[in-house]
Amino acid sequence: MRKIYVTICCTTIIGIVAIAFTPKRLSSVSGSQQQEPAAAEQRHQQELERKRESFKSGRDLLLKHGVPFDPDLLLEPGFKKKLAPAFAAMPEFRESRLVGKQIEECNLLTPSSCLRRSS
Repeated sequence: MRKIYVTICCTTIIGIVAIAFTPKRLSSVSGSQQQEPAAAEQRHQQELERKRESFKSGRDLLLKHGVPFDPDLLLEPGFKKKLAPAFAAMPEFRESRLVGKQIEECNLLTPSSCLRRSS
């Protein structure tokens, strides 16, 4: 009797965990309900258009700055590998900048002891 009780409890827990971690947009696909490739392609094109539209101001800034590559390549997968030579040629990627105030002394064990030197 105890083995049956343990088996039922384990099965119930596994079922609850499986339901909790199931993607929310999961839909049953069978026969006539299968997604047509044309609809998937159309949705992909709409997503790409949305990305291009939201990237327009960034694209304009990059073109104004005179980057040595087409800014639209940044929207493609694997752009880091494709543009690595162009990034290496840009002096902006070899600069180090400090933004904000620099903290000179700080004890990580007690964050309240972070003090700036008054020199």
